Amino acid sequence: MKPGLSQLSLILALLLSSSRGSAAEPRIYQVDEDASSMVVHVGKAGLFSFAGHNHDIKVTGFQGRVVADAAALEKSSVELVFASSGLRVVASKEPAGDAPKVQEAMEGAKCLDVSRYPEIQFHSTKVAGKPGNQSGYDLTITGELELHGVKRSLSFPAKVQIENGHLTASGELPIKQKDYGIDPFSAAVGSVKVKNQLTIEFSIVAKATAASH
Repeated sequence: MKPGLSQLSLILALLLSSSRGSAAEPRIYQVDEDASSMVVHVGKAGLFSFAGHNHDIKVTGFQGRVVADAAALEKSSVELVFASSGLRVVASKEPAGDAPKVQEAMEGAKCLDVSRYPEIQFHSTKVAGKPGNQSGYDLTITGELELHGVKRSLSFPAKVQIENGHLTASGELPIKQKDYGIDPFSAAVGSVKVKNQLTIEFSIVAKATAASH
């Protein structure tokens, strides 16, 4: 017996509802550290800052995930966890032989205090923005950064691209060390110090998990 018109209408409605539901489902992306890049740029300050130099800190040893909901951006989220000991001074940016000393100062009790605070964490509390190009978005991400035992809310812009099962988020994030109870370390008997404000330049690449396909 062939289905009647009302039955066909019901079947069609169910199919359309199912397709809309699946298209609207958020996708989960796992952060790929090897494909990602994150560098902390540390400027110089102080009376004789002209005689000092900037430092670059490469961030390693991090993981996380991104939940991306293209149909409802406000339902998207970001979670990242960093090992404090994974922040490594870029030796090529330092005078010969200085990198180990800068690394020791950065990890010490007066700066990151890695033995006491082994992790740095970030989780978003709000994602807002609009579509950019065909597969891109211009977003403002608000969340809580926990660093040196201090948790503070911050917001920053990010450009997000989603293509072929890969998500890339890039941008820059300024933070102030003193906001997290860190005194900018100094060298040369205090005449050359690093700036309170740091700039974190990031390009985070994440791959869609099997459950998201």
